[in-house]
Amino acid sequence: MTQRSNCDSNVTAKVPGELELIDPTTWTRVELLDAAIRPTLELPFNQTLAEQIAQHLHVHWVTVVRQCRHQ
Repeated sequence: MTQRSNCDSNVTAKVPGELELIDPTTWTRVELLDAAIRPTLELPFNQTLAEQIAQHLHVHWVTVVRQCRHQ
């Protein structure tokens, strides 16, 4: 299990202006994922938690795991 904190969820760009290039559909997905994950950041991240978040977002739990690793 991985212990995470709220500072792990900050959405930032490596290059100024890079976030403006994200298409609106992708940005909406990122916002939904962030809203679902942020309240769980103090909990140990495991498959059960990923499944709960995935159910909320109507995606497969592996998608949640992949997205969390990219944060």
